[in-house]
Amino acid sequence: KSPNQISIIEVNSHNVIIDWASYSNNTNWNIVITDTLLGSSTSFTTSNHPFQISNLLPNRVYEIWVRSNCLA
Repeated sequence: KSPNQISIIEVNSHNVIIDWASYSNNTNWNIVITDTLLGSSTSFTTSNHPFQISNLLPNRVYEIWVRSNCLA
């Protein structure tokens, strides 16, 4: 089941910290962040949340997706 209640905990010109509600059997997540101006994406896999995304460019719009990484 995908995480829900995705929220931004902290944001500044170069970093964002995001968090989400997880389900008890989910321990890994895929995160994709897309720079909407360039259309370029970066992917992360993590078992930690909250999660910090660094090296963002200031004054840009980004889209962020979080989904469960089911290894079954």
